[in-house]
Amino acid sequence: MKEKLLGLLIAVLLLAIVFSGCLESSNNENNQDPTKFVGTWISNDSGNYSYLFGDEVTFYANGTIGSDSSLLDGTLYEVSGGKITVIYPDGHKGTPRTYSFSDDDTVLTLTDSTWEKTAVYTKVVQ
Repeated sequence: MKEKLLGLLIAVLLLAIVFSGCLESSNNENNQDPTKFVGTWISNDSGNYSYLFGDEVTFYANGTIGSDSSLLDGTLYEVSGGKITVIYPDGHKGTPRTYSFSDDDTVLTLTDSTWEKTAVYTKVVQ
């Protein structure tokens, strides 16, 4: 009887672990949705740490960037592993920056861990 109870307890524990991992994975995948970036964003830190993407940046659905920083116009971006990376026309990849969304995906926080800088952008609602 004790062995059956122990076996049942272990099975329930394993199922709980498996399902909690599925939920966490699903939440992470939703946060990494590249379509969340699409649109125009204005820096909340104009002139401060906005060098990450300029004071105003537009992410397009085709994977390109438009920016008030002419260095970025027409460059590509990729979203992977919780980071966004700029890909320059020569194929060189910029520093991957971690990101997070808040306020119903209208605030974007980018962090450059190499330089320990953070920039916050607000989405322009059209």
